[in-house]
Amino acid sequence: MTYQHLSQEERYQIYILMKDGKTQSQIAQLLNRHKSTISREIGRNTGNRGYRPKQACLLAEERSLGCRNAAQITADQWNQTVDCLLEQWSPVQIANQVGISHETMYRHVYAAKRNAGNAMRVVAIAEVKSSAGGRSVSAQPTLKLELKSVTGKAIP
Repeated sequence: MTYQHLSQEERYQIYILMKDGKTQSQIAQLLNRHKSTISREIGRNTGNRGYRPKQACLLAEERSLGCRNAAQITADQWNQTVDCLLEQWSPVQIANQVGISHETMYRHVYAAKRNAGNAMRVVAIAEVKSSAGGRSVSAQPTLKLELKSVTGKAIP
């Protein structure tokens, strides 16, 4: 299940609606969120001076820094990863060589692709098809990466 974190705008809306006397259920309905999301937000971020949206944003940001899903990868590890990708190593081989999980590598590749725009293109991700029920299973996925210069020419 995927979800979106509350935005700063939504936190300010919660504050205004609370000041207006709305219940948590009414706020949830107006923001198209589950009432437990609103309850959890208010519970986590209410201090001696009540719910304060600016502080709520800062606290949420601080909590996310220690999140286990925010895996860090060093510049050296990323450079090694790109070198291995250009040599067409599999993600599992790279993970063993560089010391990062292949999931972290995929996240980083796609984040780099989003940030680089046309400078990087993920050419193909191949998945092995299982004969059991036609489900797609990544046995030894391969990731082919193509780097391009600003002029559009491939970088060797």
